[in-house]
Amino acid sequence: YSTSKHGTFYIYQWTKDTYSFIKFGITNQKELSRIKKQKRETEYKYKKIWSATFEDGSIPLYIENYIKNSGIEIGITSKEEFPDGFTETTMEYCLGLLEDVVINTLTTI
Repeated sequence: YSTSKHGTFYIYQWTKDTYSFIKFGITNQKELSRIKKQKRETEYKYKKIWSATFEDGSIPLYIENYIKNSGIEIGITSKEEFPDGFTETTMEYCLGLLEDVVINTLTTI
């Protein structure tokens, strides 16, 4: 990820059978290209929840780092289950907290 380029912060729900989790992340790529790359490595299906693209590429990284230090439980799925980005995953019940952290982060920038 390069902060010198525009960047996107995204939140998706991933589901396989009856198990779902939330994946958040950042990318300099086109968002759908990034998601399709993740999809190629797993049997999970995805559903977009929210995303935003910023000209200032440091903003998505700031949001992601803020989440990682917020106390929200992350890394809830294994590398074997979700090889590309498993460390930026959280339980579905944390979605409200995740959204609050994103809103709070954006209002403090």
